[in-house]
Amino acid sequence: MAQPKRPPPPRPPTKDNPEVRAEILTRLSKGESLRRICSDPHLPNLDTFLDWCGAKPDLAEQYARARARQADYYAEQIVEIADHAEDANLARLQIDARKWVAARLLPKKWGDKQEIEHSGKIESITVNVTRKEPPK
Repeated sequence: MAQPKRPPPPRPPTKDNPEVRAEILTRLSKGESLRRICSDPHLPNLDTFLDWCGAKPDLAEQYARARARQADYYAEQIVEIADHAEDANLARLQIDARKWVAARLLPKKWGDKQEIEHSGKIESITVNVTRKEPPK
């Protein structure tokens, strides 16, 4: 009979420090998922890192910039995948996934452009208001 899996040993608490931040943000901006990064034993778990971001505005801003760079990284990968694809269906899947993620991470740059067309008449109404002084 197979033995049940044991849970992994508890991680030591990770303190917020510049080296830990730099490693997480650099790896994130190079396309690695935050879930994978935070699964490394020497780094904080995902919830801890996101709690840090919520409590520290400077870290939240750095995190947002790393996510924007991650979107650019995914967009750049699209051309590489298309240029070196041997299997068109696999390439299409990889490209679509990267386009989708890039559009969600940085919609103003990589999202679908939406145009709104207005048809109809715009009428202007002018209202003159006069104020009467109360009798004295």
